[in-house]
Amino acid sequence: MKLPILLSALTAATLVSAYDASACNNSPSLCDKPYDDVTYLGAHNSPSLRNAQTDFNIGGVQYFNVTVQLSAGVRLVTAQLQLKDGKPRLCHGSCSFIDSGTLDDYFKEIRAWLDKNPSEVITITLINEPRVSPTDLTASFASANLASELYTPTGTGEWPTLRELIDAKTRLIVYLTDGHNTATHPSLLPQFDYTFETAYENYSELDFTKCAPDRPAGLSAADAVASGRLPWANRYLYSEGLVQLPNVGRINETNNPDNLYASLTQCADAWGGIPSYVLVDFFNEGPAIGAIDRLNGVTKAVNRVEPPKSPKRGEDGGEVGDVDVTNGGSVGERKALAVKALMGEDVPVADWILVAGGWGKMIKL
Repeated sequence: MKLPILLSALTAATLVSAYDASACNNSPSLCDKPYDDVTYLGAHNSPSLRNAQTDFNIGGVQYFNVTVQLSAGVRLVTAQLQLKDGKPRLCHGSCSFIDSGTLDDYFKEIRAWLDKNPSEVITITLINEPRVSPTDLTASFASANLASELYTPTGTGEWPTLRELIDAKTRLIVYLTDGHNTATHPSLLPQFDYTFETAYENYSELDFTKCAPDRPAGLSAADAVASGRLPWANRYLYSEGLVQLPNVGRINETNNPDNLYASLTQCADAWGGIPSYVLVDFFNEGPAIGAIDRLNGVTKAVNRVEPPKSPKRGEDGGEVGDVDVTNGGSVGERKALAVKALMGEDVPVADWILVAGGWGKMIKL
């Protein structure tokens, strides 16, 4: 009598885990919506991790890798490029501070996820300050077998639906901040020709009430919307202190779905429509995805995996993911100041004295 029960349980487990190809980006209700009529949760500096594998690097702004991010509903990932030995690497600020590996490996991880999730459309934004050439970037996409997945705009100004992107096997929208050349590489889109974004240097939740475009500069919200650019809301905070670091201490307030939804709908009123992109740190906290589902009218998401609990440093029950000041929080600050100096920035002598004496532990990271 136990065998039928066991088989029934196995069948139920199979049904629960089966991929629902009728859904697009976690919901059948989104399939017939144009790409620009959907809101996408974004992981700010997606490869820059703060967990045991990175010794809880204070420059990390996500707890989990891109596979976990995408599986949990993230559909926009940003990554900062730096050149090291002539090759593009994923480094947040400086490779001396936090080096998250090669661009090729990151793309291969995304490729593996797309293969297992065939009805999903994702957006990649590369912060290309070193101006890695479009040719080299295309080679990185090709090395991961992603080049054919890149969407090329038709020139009509109209975006396809999610289902059309999926059926055409062009499930990747790629933006570059710099170094683009649409004449030779039309699938690598200039970010600020296609989007406008709110300010990204925010130190208080009150900053989220400012809906005017920060980039590209000189545009009013009305002009930005009229141009067809897609709204991009930056919703992450930095701490006040010697070094610009993510504000981990307020992440539950920042990513709280009710708080997030309230600030986003305020800007939606100013823009005449919902934001296309919402970029957050530590995406799993909040959880931020709750606000995105609400904006999209999604009440029952499918093909989504709940992420694990955020990791803790040590076993003392300290703040989740925070710097362990008991065991040298000022070490992290000294390293951060050293990186600033190596990058040619002027670091006041008083700052060195502050962290050398351990007073830096008083500054919230």
